[in-house]
Amino acid sequence: MASVKVKFRPSTIDGKEGTLYYQVIHNRVVRQIYTDYKLFASEWDCHSEAVVLHRVPNEQERNNHLLSISSRIRWDKGSLNNITHAIPIWYFRGG
Repeated sequence: MASVKVKFRPSTIDGKEGTLYYQVIHNRVVRQIYTDYKLFASEWDCHSEAVVLHRVPNEQERNNHLLSISSRIRWDKGSLNNITHAIPIWYFRGG
């Protein structure tokens, strides 16, 4: 059985966007898969592992960006779950 979680790594520089990555755990072996998805800490809810949209109407372009990331996360998680069910156990142990 495998689990896929989405994690946020904040930027070390104040005011810059952080990066999302996937944590894949399969047979107690943990791997990270980094993405190019960038967002601010205020736009990420770590408890629900979900993107938080702006409630301000003039932020529509940013909301579109966040909706795109949210959609890609759903697709990626589905793909990763399908892949991990098809991979042999020894692959995660390093061969």
